[in-house]
Amino acid sequence: MLVLASVAACQFGGGSGDGGGGDGTDSGADDTAGSATTMPGADDSPPTQGSNGGTSGGPTAATDGDTSADDDATEDGGTTDDGGTTDGDSTGNDDGSTGTEVGCGNGIPEAGEECDDGDRIDSNGCTNLCLDSGVVGWVTHLGGTDSAGEFLRSVAYNPTGDGYYAVGYRRNFVQGHDDWLRAQVDPEGVLVYEEAADEAGNQTGRGIALGPNGEMTIASNIIGGIEVTTIDETWAEVGEYDYVGGSTPYAWDVIYGPRTDALVVGAGGSDVNQNALLLLDDVGDSPFPAGGGQQFRGITWDDPSGLYWAVLNSSNSTSRIHSFDEQLVAQDEIVISNPANASLRAVAVSDAVFVTGFTFDDMTGYTVQTYAYEFDGSTRWQVDFDGELDLGEYAMDLAIDGEGSIVLACSQRIGEVQVPRGPLSSAYEPVVHKLDPTDGSEIWTTAFTVPGTGNGYLRGVTIGPDNNIVVVGGAHEYYSNPFFAQLNP
Repeated sequence: MLVLASVAACQFGGGSGDGGGGDGTDSGADDTAGSATTMPGADDSPPTQGSNGGTSGGPTAATDGDTSADDDATEDGGTTDDGGTTDGDSTGNDDGSTGTEVGCGNGIPEAGEECDDGDRIDSNGCTNLCLDSGVVGWVTHLGGTDSAGEFLRSVAYNPTGDGYYAVGYRRNFVQGHDDWLRAQVDPEGVLVYEEAADEAGNQTGRGIALGPNGEMTIASNIIGGIEVTTIDETWAEVGEYDYVGGSTPYAWDVIYGPRTDALVVGAGGSDVNQNALLLLDDVGDSPFPAGGGQQFRGITWDDPSGLYWAVLNSSNSTSRIHSFDEQLVAQDEIVISNPANASLRAVAVSDAVFVTGFTFDDMTGYTVQTYAYEFDGSTRWQVDFDGELDLGEYAMDLAIDGEGSIVLACSQRIGEVQVPRGPLSSAYEPVVHKLDPTDGSEIWTTAFTVPGTGNGYLRGVTIGPDNNIVVVGGAHEYYSNPFFAQLNP
């Protein structure tokens, strides 16, 4: 089933990033107060269909991705009047229940429910809370000015602090340097905390990870090194160290494993002669020979296998997924042959190893590439996305929800739009894909416009309570508004 959601509100910001989708620079807003906007219901206008099964046709679109990445989306009946994606069986009881129970889960849509399919499956169009899947529930943005850019890059849910914590940076165009940016919203999207440093020196927040006792670690890049900061749920700093070993080390991601300290990954060395970097307890290790432009971009920990899994990019058109044990001893690797200008950005593990990123071609632009590998290195599936208009799309992060579904945080090119300073010829909008882990088919796809700019980018994604999806991003340098957005599972 295909249902279109429309955004009527205009109080939330847009985004940009990494040079408009690649490895360049991000931009956003200053540190003024933010607001939360609850998304209203949908209209019934027909969406346009792209070659990858994604849709738009209004500011927000959601599709029931029953097709593969290269097929057109198909409708299988059924509509809702408030947006989202269902699978056309909202009156059935998938779990065999009789439908005689009162309230959500009885198979009968009632007052206050957007849908009710009678089952306990979040990812089939109607959530366990009787909400339509894939619909944007709220967006919270930080205010901005034209003098500085702000960008949220990484987000984590902390049950101890009961909220979503994000880090990024402010690009101070006037003073010519970057400052870290930190922000928090509660589960309803209300802005709880926001702070941007005002220090003379480049400090960019790259990643945030939740520790075993509610603490969090932030990995930031500073001039000549990496700063690793541990905070509690109130954002009070409880520990910090700087790593300046090697030649210009650079952080990309951070994760907690079985230890009480966080593991940071990135690179050390010049752009053309990089060493992949593992950083733990103020001691950096470059486990691979110099050369090849090698750098870790993403890392995760998997309890069942007892291994860290990290994705390694190389300039020789070959990427790898490496696994390490608790002592950081290398175990196995999965070799990925991909085109030149490929960049894998994130990895997650459940019953397989899932990675996502993008390739770039001067003729076709960006293409999302997402892979699923068995633990023996064999390929389970690969899916690509080129954006609904075939103008290009790229992925920056992925997460696995409580039902095992794969969630991708992407941005797709939508062509020219008007921004406060005039026309922007290469605008993007946020798009979230939810995929079946068994075959990579789309469960739903939602693209949404960030009012105020018509130009938004996603950088991070996490899973919160009730499998709610929260993404973060930012705005193009022509306008400044980093934001959080929540989507129904």
